[in-house]
Amino acid sequence: MFSLSGNQILELYDALLDTGIKLIHTRHEAAAGHMADAWGRLTDQPGVFLVTAGPGHANGAVAAGVARAAESPLLWLSGSSPLTQEGQGAFQELDQVGLAAPVCKAAWCAGDAQSLPQLIADALRLAAADPPGPVHITIPTDIQAATVTEEAEAASARAQEEGMRRGTDEAAEAIVAELADAERPLVLGRPALDRGQARRDFDAFLKLTGVPGVIVESPRGLNDPAQAGVTGALQQADVLLLLGSADYSVGFAAPEALAPGCRVAQIASPNEPAARTARFVLRTGVRRGLEQITAAASGRTWSRRPWWEARLPDDPRDAHQASSEHGIHALTVCHAVLDRLGPDDCVISDGGEFGQWARLATASAKAAGATVVLNGKNGSIGSAVPFSLAAKLARPNARVVAFSGDGGFGYHALELDTAVRYNLPVLVVVGNDARWGSEWHQQADRYGKDRIFETSLLPTRYDQLAGALGAAGEHVETDAELPAAVGRAYQALESGQPFLLDVRIASLPGPAPSP
Repeated sequence: MFSLSGNQILELYDALLDTGIKLIHTRHEAAAGHMADAWGRLTDQPGVFLVTAGPGHANGAVAAGVARAAESPLLWLSGSSPLTQEGQGAFQELDQVGLAAPVCKAAWCAGDAQSLPQLIADALRLAAADPPGPVHITIPTDIQAATVTEEAEAASARAQEEGMRRGTDEAAEAIVAELADAERPLVLGRPALDRGQARRDFDAFLKLTGVPGVIVESPRGLNDPAQAGVTGALQQADVLLLLGSADYSVGFAAPEALAPGCRVAQIASPNEPAARTARFVLRTGVRRGLEQITAAASGRTWSRRPWWEARLPDDPRDAHQASSEHGIHALTVCHAVLDRLGPDDCVISDGGEFGQWARLATASAKAAGATVVLNGKNGSIGSAVPFSLAAKLARPNARVVAFSGDGGFGYHALELDTAVRYNLPVLVVVGNDARWGSEWHQQADRYGKDRIFETSLLPTRYDQLAGALGAAGEHVETDAELPAAVGRAYQALESGQPFLLDVRIASLPGPAPSP
């Protein structure tokens, strides 16, 4: 469990002493939430984070929003003022359920202690149900202090998982028939399909049918720099199967995003809106729907070869290479670090311009078998360090590398203290161009360089900050210094020490998608 302590959850802390549950105590509530999010993505089991009331609860909302967009199973617990003081202006009183509801699948307040075990069991099941996502429970302090009977705990343990709503076999057959009759079919999958058994099922369906497909999980949607040519493929497809929602990341599956006459089918959960262009909608949830269409496809003979194949993106450094006078190219940094990783290792990519270059570089690492965790479809920044700590906890034998720009790193820089306290040797690579790169370049492009306003930062030595927190660190200025510094970083990991590599990078806009 991931948490930051506070007055309104001390009863729960006291109870945790007797449970054997490991508690990872962070420096910020959002960091606790980000760690639980990454845990959920990497283990396919709900990550749990616990925060205090009022301001602490509000800080957790950012992490829940990131998890919701990434379809990560998450249980968010918050303390609150006593239920008996509700509406009387109690200390840190806030409509916590109302604040949490927009970023969660469900948000509840525990009304009595006896129902709390069942409520938590329900929340864990809902968080893991298709599509996965965050569920919130507020637990008032007087409920925390009450005693739960053994009968209530036993009832919770006997609770049966709700069955998924099943669609008709006819709808599945119709979708498969569309794919079979198409000349240029394409499948676009939701983020949750990129993990564990779901990914294996997705790949098996593509292999069985010969239909090309990709997972859409980047905040840039189909313009993900790590997926070459997807936008062009969508504009040529004559049948599109959406496994998930028709949101911004797939152009809302609107006519202007599609080839003329493209036929759209969709598999979604019962409460997700249908694409306006969809001819068939199977509302079983994506995991169950994928099982159904795989079963239907197994009854056919498929001899097609994919008309389009996903490929690794081009390397654009020749077109954008800056001289060493202005810093090292971001791709040079990322590849110098990633080239040493193996298939059992884990890479975290933050948002922002440096994060997008890292995302481009991670395409080859992922193809080689490494696990890649992104900031998620809602485009947040700052989660890379908390994500990396959770990754090291979930996969203790993996080498874990996090890429973050200097702006994003500042959000949770003090979580390096958490890494030191819990002996979590991770490598954090900070691309330091002393600016909020995304906004800086947009201002320059839209308004001219003489109109750049309040998007610059200091060229801070973040390696020195790491040293002050008990981690190791090194600053790199030139290409020539980089290989040896990367080697020393990995040596530090082998010795059990967290390491921060602060690299002066050339300030460049993020990579354009490969055609």
